[in-house]
Amino acid sequence: MTCWSSIARASLPGLYRREKTGKGGVVSTSLLANGLWSNSVWMQAVLCDADFSVRLRRGQRGALTELYKCRDGRWFMLALLNYAREWPLLAHCIGRSEWLDDPRFATPEARKANGAELVKLLEDIFVTADWQHWRECFVSAGITFGPIAQPSDHLECSQVAANGLLPEIAGTNGLRTVGSPISIKGEKKTAPRPAPGIGEHTRSILASCGFSEEEIRGMIASGAAAG
Repeated sequence: MTCWSSIARASLPGLYRREKTGKGGVVSTSLLANGLWSNSVWMQAVLCDADFSVRLRRGQRGALTELYKCRDGRWFMLALLNYAREWPLLAHCIGRSEWLDDPRFATPEARKANGAELVKLLEDIFVTADWQHWRECFVSAGITFGPIAQPSDHLECSQVAANGLLPEIAGTNGLRTVGSPISIKGEKKTAPRPAPGIGEHTRSILASCGFSEEEIRGMIASGAAAG
């Protein structure tokens, strides 16, 4: 829905340009750009150093489809649905090959019956190493898993950078913001700029409304207007 809305909004100025110039053009958007745009409140907070702690519901899945925490605080989810193939791979990956013959875990029924114990054992193992270590281990072993993403993951994402989706705000010493998700070929996006400071335009606005300089000074002095 968001992508459809974005491409529709991009098409309007594209059609206007064609009306004025007689030339067609290419408008575009992307799932990544719209994902950032749809979560721009979170993303902007992260760009301003906000920290969102991971809130997860646990204990409602089996041990092999549970969420686990790594040493560096990152979380991931195991998704071992093909038990016959992936349970041995996991046991070897974490250095617990003896579990394959352990009567507590040797069969799917046994693992289900002893699920709480298996979860605790896996927790104690996964918390001993950082996420990158376990990721490489799972990929190498062919184990199905999924990282629990965080908004901050996008700050250094190569695809986000390559598409200019988090542009810098002019005059803010490197502060970035979420860019528009739409692009029109041949047109350069307006660079983001900070909002006006409090009272920055008070004098010019009041003057345009017909107030004299003396009246404006009086309003600012009395606190009726910021300046």
